[in-house]
Amino acid sequence: TVLRATYTYDDDNRVVDRGVPSFDGGPLQGFDSTFFGAPGFNNTSAEVHIGRVRLEHEFSDTLSVNASAQYADYDKLYANILPRSTDLATVELGGYQDDQTRQNLIGQANLVWQVDTSALSNTLLVGIEGSTQDSTNTRRNAVFADGASTPLADTIAVPAFTLSPIIRDRASELGVFSAYIQNQLEIGDKVEIVAGLRYDRFDLETEDRLAGTPGNRVDTEVSPRVGLIFKPRENISLYASYAESFLPQAGDQFFLLSPTAATLDPEKFENLEIGAKWAVRPGLLATVSLFRLDRDNTTAPDPANTGLVILAGESEVEGFELGLVGEPVDGLSVSLGYAYLDGEITSTTTSADAGTTLQQVPEHQITAWARYDVTDRIGFGAGLTHLSEQFASLSNNVVLPAYTRVDAAVFFEATETLTLQANVENLFDEDYYPSAHGDNNIQPGAPLNASIGARLRF
Repeated sequence: TVLRATYTYDDDNRVVDRGVPSFDGGPLQGFDSTFFGAPGFNNTSAEVHIGRVRLEHEFSDTLSVNASAQYADYDKLYANILPRSTDLATVELGGYQDDQTRQNLIGQANLVWQVDTSALSNTLLVGIEGSTQDSTNTRRNAVFADGASTPLADTIAVPAFTLSPIIRDRASELGVFSAYIQNQLEIGDKVEIVAGLRYDRFDLETEDRLAGTPGNRVDTEVSPRVGLIFKPRENISLYASYAESFLPQAGDQFFLLSPTAATLDPEKFENLEIGAKWAVRPGLLATVSLFRLDRDNTTAPDPANTGLVILAGESEVEGFELGLVGEPVDGLSVSLGYAYLDGEITSTTTSADAGTTLQQVPEHQITAWARYDVTDRIGFGAGLTHLSEQFASLSNNVVLPAYTRVDAAVFFEATETLTLQANVENLFDEDYYPSAHGDNNIQPGAPLNASIGARLRF
């Protein structure tokens, strides 16, 4: 019997930088180092307490149980001034301050039973999970005394502003109960079958405390999962899998049910994947997979209104991935990957038409990293990341350009217990834009930078 108990405390403060606006169908050029915010105001802080306990007990070599519980308390503040648009002469600003508190309690228990015979190996998992969560959230908008427009310059002069009275005040209580069962059956050394079912009941109560409007919705869903693995040879595996999951319409924050969202079924995900794994040689693995992800009742960030979401209907992402990981020769380790993605909206709604390309889904993505150990104590590494162009939002009006970023590293084992490492990111100081939140909050990538770290083992 093993009992583990932990407590963690985090006090995090950092500057909020919402990036650059767009202009003429792409990120605003020449202002990657400009801070489109208010120093001293653009800040996020979070104070978090988390306590966990886990109990494990083995009745025998084949039967065991485990149970865990976690209590967490979160207190977060988020404040920012952000760009909304520009005409190259001026930039239009907006802003807000969010306060959020959350307490949740999560408990889980599992039973694992393994039965082996000469021809079969069977592992059964049965479990339950329950949680409660209480949340509050308020928002105040930034109110500019003489308008929110200011000259576009390397240093933005943010107009004088104050915070409005509370314009959003909401609270929610969430109760979740889940039960699941999974069976993993190995037939000889060539066939393995994994199948499972999960039942979830989401009971969400929300309140718009300014309007005095309550909301309530109970969702019950059963999510199946099945996978088949076939090993024609000891070093080759072929597999196929199908899985379903869902997310209630209150979104991942579970704050407020709008009248529209309260009438909608949860957002559902169906994932189908087939693939193969090949151990080319000991220590070198090649993989290939083809997949399709279908979603309905999909939501997405509103391109025109930062912080809001829109209903985007049904969507589909199809693609494939190739990978090679391991040591092709002694002293050289590699990690190579390529992904092709094709994502689009497949139904027409008031927010998006069928055929609209999904936001931030690059068609091509390449990752490569190699490390060569010159001696037992010195090694060098280099790699690159390449993404093809992608749309910033569902409007498909703003394109994030394709980019290739090169990184490098040096490893030095100073002693048997001390290892030093130097990393250089964006070696050629590439200007690139890896992500966005809508059409006018586009994040520039970090410029050329280096870091040195030490690891001590004892």
